Amino acid sequence: MSNIWRIKDFWGGISTGKKKGIGGSFAFGQGLDFITDPDLLSVNYRMDKASSTNVTGLVKWFAQDGTTYYAYADDGKIHSDATSWTSLRTVANSGGQGLEVFNDYLYYTQDTQLGRYGALSGAPSFTDNYQTGLTDTSAYNFAPMKVFLNMLIVGHGRTISTLESDDTWTLSKFTLPIGWNIKSLEVRGDFLYIGAFQGSSVTDYEKGGLFTWDGTSTTWNSLEEINESGVNALLNQDDTLFVWAGTRGNIYQFAGDQYVKLKRVPNIGVGNYADVFPGAVTGFNGRVHFGMSGDTDSTTLYQGVYTWGKVEKNYPNVLNFDYITSEGNTQASNIRIGAMKAVSPTKLYVGWRDNATYGIDLVSTSNKQATSTYESLIFDDKQPYRRKIFKEIKLLTTVLSSGESVVIKYKLDRASSWTTLATFSFSANGAVTNDKFEFVNANGVFLKAYEIEVRLELVGGVDLIEADVVYDVEEDITGTT
Repeated sequence: MSNIWRIKDFWGGISTGKKKGIGGSFAFGQGLDFITDPDLLSVNYRMDKASSTNVTGLVKWFAQDGTTYYAYADDGKIHSDATSWTSLRTVANSGGQGLEVFNDYLYYTQDTQLGRYGALSGAPSFTDNYQTGLTDTSAYNFAPMKVFLNMLIVGHGRTISTLESDDTWTLSKFTLPIGWNIKSLEVRGDFLYIGAFQGSSVTDYEKGGLFTWDGTSTTWNSLEEINESGVNALLNQDDTLFVWAGTRGNIYQFAGDQYVKLKRVPNIGVGNYADVFPGAVTGFNGRVHFGMSGDTDSTTLYQGVYTWGKVEKNYPNVLNFDYITSEGNTQASNIRIGAMKAVSPTKLYVGWRDNATYGIDLVSTSNKQATSTYESLIFDDKQPYRRKIFKEIKLLTTVLSSGESVVIKYKLDRASSWTTLATFSFSANGAVTNDKFEFVNANGVFLKAYEIEVRLELVGGVDLIEADVVYDVEEDITGTT
């Protein structure tokens, strides 16, 4: 009697390894939805371009004032979606260092200045040099801001400045030790968390730091260092502080005074680097969303919007690669995800670059991605020393509609490329053309291998229930015929 490998659990997310992982995990997935119904593998919604050609730089920050949203790009342009992402101003001497709304004004940091736009409730106007004398951040173009204890916090170089609600400005509230540069800010509970790196680039030193400040002390309260090249991004989600540190795709939870590594984004490549920009993290529909990558030289990293979260309490937290940009490209060293922000339960904006093209995408609430991809872990029946005879694969889906199909591909014994087996598709009479496909060679002989991987490309909104691979195991462990 033949054996069956049942591919039926999908909620384990992307595994760190290619062969072993938690229950329901897979080697790679793109554009998959297993959150809506964990018993189905579905096609996720897509990102549609919301901006026009006036967005000519990488958007690094979004800010929100009620139902009006602002974007700040690395070419100095400030955009507003109040009139379909119209460009409001191009700021000189700017790399899009930081953006925040505070006390009825939109504030933006430049190389050495703090500018503002407002009052937002009246007839707003720009003042680029509202405050001057900031540390020159043109070498790395980050001077983040955060609202904390009724103050606007401005981080520039190793200095923290504050603007109070009565417009009292303190240029140097306190400074970090020599050598540190501020890149990210976040508030959790009664503390401001300050993410920092050393040098002028996150690849300069293998050292990052997370400082805390209570808002009243004359200097910072604590420092927890990490052997990663900088604390690049911070997010407080459900009273948990998430930390993106270094250039190897590592995600941490900071609990008490310890960094707990949660996951590593795969496929960056040996010797390559990739980081997450501080404005490219947000919470959306109960899960952490982040963009990979802000800076990278990798051509193997899949770039777009990743998530970390779970279906509900009894399921694990897992990594998923949910969305790609409206350009449709994923693997190139000139793709960037600069910023993202959830501005409502149905609106998630993403700023991106694809070579010389730039834009702002909005996650659709109705349109699905054209194709989503599932790649299984390597299967060997826990007997890698025995060869298997792979006979057929059977798919079970919900009722297919016109334009929906599943392309079936496979690899044997870690082949370098995928082989297309067949397409499971809709037919004119409403039935499927076939739901069972044989693994045979040109001579009609069943395929033999020690290991197999299966790739399923879901086209047109397919919901997959299960895929079953039928196989036998050879008795001769030498694998001879």
